[in-house]
Amino acid sequence: TRAQGVTFLYRALGKVAAAQAGFTDVAADSYYADAVNWAAETGVTGGTAEGAFAAARHLTWQEAAVFLVRTVEALGLEPEAVRTAPLPDALAEGAWDQTALELAWEWGLLPEDAGSAAEIARVQGGAMADAFAALL
Repeated sequence: TRAQGVTFLYRALGKVAAAQAGFTDVAADSYYADAVNWAAETGVTGGTAEGAFAAARHLTWQEAAVFLVRTVEALGLEPEAVRTAPLPDALAEGAWDQTALELAWEWGLLPEDAGSAAEIARVQGGAMADAFAALL
């Protein structure tokens, strides 16, 4: 889910304190509230157009790429390209942030089988987590 995606990043970085983001659907006592607040404060997420975060919604490949790339940028990391193969068509189709998808792919943050299914499987999430952790 979107909540799990930002929570992973937040925990990987050592739980950095952040101000309340004010999303209408994030309860202050939810397990992911601090992570969502951090993600909003650092620009990793802006939430949805309705002023919500949509924590329970499935994390899409594009959202995962955006969260990962924005976190890399917020940290000032400069990953090297590990892939020269073009972005798979399944990922590029209907892209609203082509740049984030291309960078996440090039940096190896998206698994080789990214886009093979509409939803991100646990094993694919684990591969993204491992790739991100390797940058730290």
